[in-house]
Amino acid sequence: MMWIKHIYFPLLLLTASNAAFPNNIPDCLKGRLNTPECRRMIMNYWQHSSSIERIAIQEGIEPELLKALIAHESAYNARAVSPAQASGLTQVMPTTALGMRVNPSHLFIPEVSIRTGARYLRQMYNQFGRLDLALAAYNAGPRRVIRAGNRVPRIAETQNYVRNVTALYLEFKRKASAPHPRTPHPRTNLRIAQAENTRPRQVESSAYQSHTSNIP
Repeated sequence: MMWIKHIYFPLLLLTASNAAFPNNIPDCLKGRLNTPECRRMIMNYWQHSSSIERIAIQEGIEPELLKALIAHESAYNARAVSPAQASGLTQVMPTTALGMRVNPSHLFIPEVSIRTGARYLRQMYNQFGRLDLALAAYNAGPRRVIRAGNRVPRIAETQNYVRNVTALYLEFKRKASAPHPRTPHPRTNLRIAQAENTRPRQVESSAYQSHTSNIP
């Protein structure tokens, strides 16, 4: 069996405002929101995190990048369907799935969706050789990237997508590399992470300070 060499994508120093993220994802991650949607997203994350990490490594993608992409695509909801019928955790389009010999109905199986999205992102990186272009192609399609002269197309949604996924990826990387104490798993103890003390505290405690702050 031939193993594919693991690729670590270059870091892009991009920033994004909270307003650019869907569903207030940054506020959920930082413990600034304690809504049913935030709680559901965190629980979904823990349900799929081990599969994301394992499959990302198998497919030659940094786990932090795949986690950021899935957070932005579906908030870790395996049953998510977009208005354009992109489905599953990685929101792969049915035509894209068929082109990769995956039955579109199987995209609701978490591991199938994770692997299909990871492989497609890897294909886009192999084609364009840059993270920003790979993400742009994932969002808008490779033809639009080519027509734009191998640049991120001037499509607001795509430009925001590249910026937001990259910013979240960098945050995952920063959290993963920073030393932090091990905490109980949130499935057994949801009230474990204190909200950031840089803002007036609105809730006693939060399990949702950050996906990565709770990762052992």
